[in-house]
Amino acid sequence: MSARSFRRDMHDWRADDDLPAPFPPAHLAPAEEHVALLALPARSDPLCRTDDLLDDGVAAIFGLAGEEAELLGLCFDAEQFTRAEAALWLARHGFAPLLLVPDGGGRHG
Repeated sequence: MSARSFRRDMHDWRADDDLPAPFPPAHLAPAEEHVALLALPARSDPLCRTDDLLDDGVAAIFGLAGEEAELLGLCFDAEQFTRAEAALWLARHGFAPLLLVPDGGGRHG
């Protein structure tokens, strides 16, 4: 999958030298989201997030390596998905996460 097709939709994090920079892990998984880790990044290249890419309330996290983008995880809005609904969404769409971390708020099951 080419990284070029995602660049315009991704949040663009830049360092002081205007080069893409990895954003802090806190931005990957806010407390109000369930996070499904799909793969470990092959390298520590920049990470990018695209909101609502696969479905409403589902953000995709990509690792970028040159012109290639690797899907590393999905974040589910806890206002729209319970943990069980996120797990069901993953299964219905053929994803088998390495780990599913529930939101920190504890409101949803």
